[in-house]
Amino acid sequence: MSNLTELKTLAITVLGLLASLFSPIQDFMVAMMILLTVNLVFGVASAVVSGEGWSWKKACMFFVFCGGLFACFASMFAVGHFLHQDAEAALCVKYACFIAVWVFGTNILRNWRKMLKQGTSTYKFVDILLYVLSVQFVEKLPWVKKWQEERGG
Repeated sequence: MSNLTELKTLAITVLGLLASLFSPIQDFMVAMMILLTVNLVFGVASAVVSGEGWSWKKACMFFVFCGGLFACFASMFAVGHFLHQDAEAALCVKYACFIAVWVFGTNILRNWRKMLKQGTSTYKFVDILLYVLSVQFVEKLPWVKKWQEERGG
């Protein structure tokens, strides 16, 4: 076999092993990919509507952040897996995903609201959704409320 064929075989084997290792959290990873893609679309649309234009720096930071988020989730699960605590590790990833949904969901709604004309029915609807998401989530998790109060967010 040639060196290139061996390298391809090694790469495919490693990807297969990683896919197998992370299969319990595959659904969480797909959900986060959808959430981050929607966040990107609304961020770009909001920037275009407000006249900002395209920014390669923002685009690159999006991909860096996606990579960091997925690495964080994968690391959390891998540590739990190697400690033979797969269920607990998946639960940690699940809760981290809930926090990500809250953070990116409020960002998506904020960007969407920026694109709408104030006073319209859609604006009011998105404004109420943003209020409910930002307040109701915080009320359910007291440590998030405390964090938000400390950070002024």
